[in-house]
Amino acid sequence: MVVRGFVLAGGASTRFGTDKAFFPVEGVAMALRVGRALSPCCASVHVVGREPRLETLLPWLEEAPASFHPLHGVVTALATLAPGETALIAPCDLPWLLPESAQLLVASAVPAVAVAEGRKQPLLVHLGCGSLELAREILAREGGAWELVEDATAVDLPPEQLENLNRPPG
Repeated sequence: MVVRGFVLAGGASTRFGTDKAFFPVEGVAMALRVGRALSPCCASVHVVGREPRLETLLPWLEEAPASFHPLHGVVTALATLAPGETALIAPCDLPWLLPESAQLLVASAVPAVAVAEGRKQPLLVHLGCGSLELAREILAREGGAWELVEDATAVDLPPEQLENLNRPPG
């Protein structure tokens, strides 16, 4: 099985006030930190978003500009998979994610979703090609990302690694 990594960076960053994909945490842009956490268990890692300058961080996949729904990036990622490939997907605002946690997701049955203290992180997932149609259907009716992982294998991860950085520190 070939696993490909995808860092979601297509949000509006309205709460953050600036493009959080580029925000440095310990001197490294958040999207790049997440990409580095995924890379040990992935054949390739891409950043998915609207902003062409994301290419300065990781190889870039352009996300459809229709809306800021998080499933646009998931659909973009899943649509690139070849038969037999899976996608390890993570949002760019999880700068404390570690490679060991990414590996736990990859080692679990597909689909798998990260969980900390009983709470799912619906955008930190390991999905197969079979999830593409469901993701498109949920997106078409503007449903929630959590719907994609309702029946996914839950993978418990340390809560500090799933802490979203949605606002600048301080």
